Amino acid sequence: MNLTQSKMKYFLTLASLTLYNLLFAQAAEQGKPQGYTLETVDLPKGAVTILGLCHKPDGTLAVATWEGEVWERKDGNWSLFAENLMEPNGIYYDAEEDAYYVAQKPELTRLVDEDKDGKCDRYDCVTDAFGYKGDYHEYHFGPVADSQGRLYATLNLAAVSHGNFFLDDNKGPKGGGNMYHSAPYRGWIYRSDKDGHFHPLASGIRSPAGLGISPDDEIFVTDNQGDWLADCAMYHIEEGNFYGHPVSLLDKPEYTKEKLKSMTAADFDKLRTPPAIWFPRVVISNSPGSPVWDQTGGKFGPFEGQIFLTDQTQSNYFRAGTEEVNGVMQGWCIDFIRGTESGGVKLSWAPDGTLWSAQVGRGWMSKGGKRTALQYAKWDGKTMPFEIHHATLTDTGFQVSFTEPIGKGIVPQVRSWHYNYWSHYGSPRIHEQEMLLTGYTVAEDRKSIRFDVPLQEGKVYALDLRDQRNAEGELLGNKTLYYTLNKTRTPQAPVVHLLETNGFQMNKQWQVKDGVLGPSETPGGIIYSTEPYEDFSLTLEYKTSKECNSGVFFRTDPKNPVQDGMEIQIASPGLYRGKHVVGALFDAKEPVSQNSKPDGEWNTFHLTCIGSRLIATINGRKVQTADLNAWVTPNQNPDGSKNKFNRALKDFSRNGHIGLQYHGQDISFRNITMQRLK
Repeated sequence: MNLTQSKMKYFLTLASLTLYNLLFAQAAEQGKPQGYTLETVDLPKGAVTILGLCHKPDGTLAVATWEGEVWERKDGNWSLFAENLMEPNGIYYDAEEDAYYVAQKPELTRLVDEDKDGKCDRYDCVTDAFGYKGDYHEYHFGPVADSQGRLYATLNLAAVSHGNFFLDDNKGPKGGGNMYHSAPYRGWIYRSDKDGHFHPLASGIRSPAGLGISPDDEIFVTDNQGDWLADCAMYHIEEGNFYGHPVSLLDKPEYTKEKLKSMTAADFDKLRTPPAIWFPRVVISNSPGSPVWDQTGGKFGPFEGQIFLTDQTQSNYFRAGTEEVNGVMQGWCIDFIRGTESGGVKLSWAPDGTLWSAQVGRGWMSKGGKRTALQYAKWDGKTMPFEIHHATLTDTGFQVSFTEPIGKGIVPQVRSWHYNYWSHYGSPRIHEQEMLLTGYTVAEDRKSIRFDVPLQEGKVYALDLRDQRNAEGELLGNKTLYYTLNKTRTPQAPVVHLLETNGFQMNKQWQVKDGVLGPSETPGGIIYSTEPYEDFSLTLEYKTSKECNSGVFFRTDPKNPVQDGMEIQIASPGLYRGKHVVGALFDAKEPVSQNSKPDGEWNTFHLTCIGSRLIATINGRKVQTADLNAWVTPNQNPDGSKNKFNRALKDFSRNGHIGLQYHGQDISFRNITMQRLK
């Protein structure tokens, strides 16, 4: 939610703007699901900028404003309830006490109308046990309450250090951290009872604008992409955990400034709890607000029990769901409604099942454009939208469920990636790749599909069903669901770093220097993996030099690689043509696309083989896909042409070695990882 100068610099490059606009154009196409509308409510007269809202059981709406006021709306009429507050960024109504709680910047405050005349006449400081120095970004978000009446709130870090303590690991491409620890418990979530007993709960959050509590009293916090945070995300909060931003550790006695400065990103990574759900930038969120759970009993459509969120930049509502896998929380998210008038920061359910949003665009980018707005989303009670309902992880892939029976089943396009963890502001998607799917089935009621895909912990999976239609031929509404996979249900083979584990049969023609594998002074030939692999997922980075000719061999026999193996061509962009160009299944099948970077730049290559099928990507884009069963005879390609190298395997699922080729001009490889697949 906060927009610093470093964030502006991050976006204001031509490449970033181009990508941003393309992604937003795709997201903006979605609009609203069938049967849903957005209604606008007039605000009180005067300068009113809404930061928080909540409902009483009788339907009375209360809003907290940037200007320091609390207004109530009943039967369509506004009345001023409280004033002279300091940026109350959230409001909660306690029915038992008939009192409001607001998170002012310097304190958590109770507002009481003792004489019941509709005006607050008692302002109680519940707790101010945390620090506040006056920095613009020292926001205080909340509160929410659990079933015991205990209150929770979050504390933003300060921004742009002026001699105060912040951390920079110097690992990012454009410098390091900019959020800093200005006062006690900045970067924490805390709990307080109504008597003000302050209890710091968990650390490591950065700009936690969203705070919510599930029907099971599980606490969740959304955070904004920034330094030490690769993308927007939602955390499942557990007491004592650390969630990634290191400066908040100063509030623990065992951490001093000197100790923190001596630690690396890898050290902090061992301590941190990753997000339960990543919210991919632009297509889902830039600045996520508070999560709320649908407990309307069906008044808001077919999404009972799911999580709804809003986003300040994207001006949208989106949905999410969680599941616990092997003791770890993870889950999915998907867009829902686009086009709010301003940027959503808080949500509240009204008793009639409408979902209200406090929206603000003051000082930050907001697609909605207006300075502030108050709107609610409403379902018409009869129209069933054709949407992805939810997804769940299986032992070997995913099950995706729909709100309506589908027509012809469409095999999803699945991509995966992960992120850097570093002090730099945000991270690009790392090792993004299109995945090879197998075992696709449609349920008997045609309301769900299952498919298998290679699973790897710590990755985000995009499940794209853009061409799916229902039984009546209508296209799916929001088409891509994103699943954060922290844990698999059954053990998967480990990801092995081949250069770190002596995974190659080294010889005098090859050498490893500073983590990079390349030809030695007397280069030549092919270097082979020490072990054979049958079904596998291989990832590596490569860099070509001028007129470089190389290749990745697989399922090959080192004694006869040319005659008894397969090869994906690696070469300089523009070198060779047809079945010999980069990305080709050498001498057998042309690539489906080209996506190589110029000589001298690192490329990411990924190859998956399962049974007779393979898929290869370069820099995230599919360049080759094939079914080896298509080879009719050992030396005949699927298109009928002759394969002089006889590279059609007789046993398509056999074990074979990985080979990396030097065949003229320098070639470099690094970050070579291998995972065996079941």
